[in-house]
Amino acid sequence: MDKETLKQLKQDYNDITKIATGDLKELEELEKNPAVKRYKHLLNIKDLVNTKDESELFGEIINKYGNGLIKSTNNLWFWYLDISASDYEKTFNKPLENIPKDQIVSVYVDIENSTKIIAVPVAQKATFEAQNKVIRGKRTIADPEDRYYNTKFSFFTNCLQEGQKRATQTMLEEENRRLEETIKNQAHELEKLTSCYNHNLITQEEYKKAKQLIFSKQ
Repeated sequence: MDKETLKQLKQDYNDITKIATGDLKELEELEKNPAVKRYKHLLNIKDLVNTKDESELFGEIINKYGNGLIKSTNNLWFWYLDISASDYEKTFNKPLENIPKDQIVSVYVDIENSTKIIAVPVAQKATFEAQNKVIRGKRTIADPEDRYYNTKFSFFTNCLQEGQKRATQTMLEEENRRLEETIKNQAHELEKLTSCYNHNLITQEEYKKAKQLIFSKQ
């Protein structure tokens, strides 16, 4: 055999001997090398790209970072839902102190860290939202979890494209537009409802229930 082949054969033999005898010093040193870490990371990404599309992979990365890894956030709160204190404790596995079990609370989740959750008595909801940056996401998405992750995906994408400060502002501007549209639609629905009531097409009780339903829409 040629010299290079013999040299490689000896290297392979020595490597096997070292690893077999528990000598991992060289391996451990290499694993600390940033270039080696980067190489292994890119190989992993390459394997993933061969099995999943880019959007799916990005979604998984967002879930990875947004599920507790990010400690310092922009304090952008996502209104999740209103729920009884008892159901909140069951759903989120978090105890609520000094709040009656049958009391309704508004649940907010940090858009960058899904482990940061706040439950506010519904009577204090308006005050909390006036003092904090709150978004609700697309009203057309009924399931709160789907709505949360859809909004999270948009925010992280905007962060990469615009930076955090502008991404936060973009989300708040979109929220204001949605709120204006909701108020406009509520006014239109109320107008039609009132017309029905004035023409005796519905009872007073039906009018009250329907009106309450209109304004319950976030």
